[in-house]
Amino acid sequence: MCTAVGLVLGLAALSGCAGDGPSVGTPGLPTPTPTPVPSNAFEQIQREVFDVHCLSAGCHDVASQEAGLVLDAGVSYEDLVDVAPTNAVAGAQGLLRVTPGDPEQSYLLVKLVNPGPALGSRMPLGQPPLTADEIDLVRSWILDGAPASSAALAAEH
Repeated sequence: MCTAVGLVLGLAALSGCAGDGPSVGTPGLPTPTPTPVPSNAFEQIQREVFDVHCLSAGCHDVASQEAGLVLDAGVSYEDLVDVAPTNAVAGAQGLLRVTPGDPEQSYLLVKLVNPGPALGSRMPLGQPPLTADEIDLVRSWILDGAPASSAALAAEH
């Protein structure tokens, strides 16, 4: 009887000493679940985000080129990916306009979500924020390595 009680107490003590185990996530920092990115994700971003929100307002077209950024089809990809922003604070923080594979180091995503006063206004300026689905599309595309669409590749050559 004493042996059985000792065994149960011993197992209970061992299970309580198992440690914290692997962390499921960092508290306070939500881990986004990557959404599968369609092969034409950049074309979709061009059509549904840049054309609708950035060009229609006359900000990032060839004529105005706000912040030296042109988001017209055929130009937008090479103006975004692996390009330093003109914002000095963003540059000092090591942000690129789009850092493939790293949405949090991508100035584009920061500007769409919540830039804070040092990084300028939220985009699109003077318009409602992008929808959660539009932001998720941009984030997922960046997380997937910011692949070029066939149209962007054709414009480069």
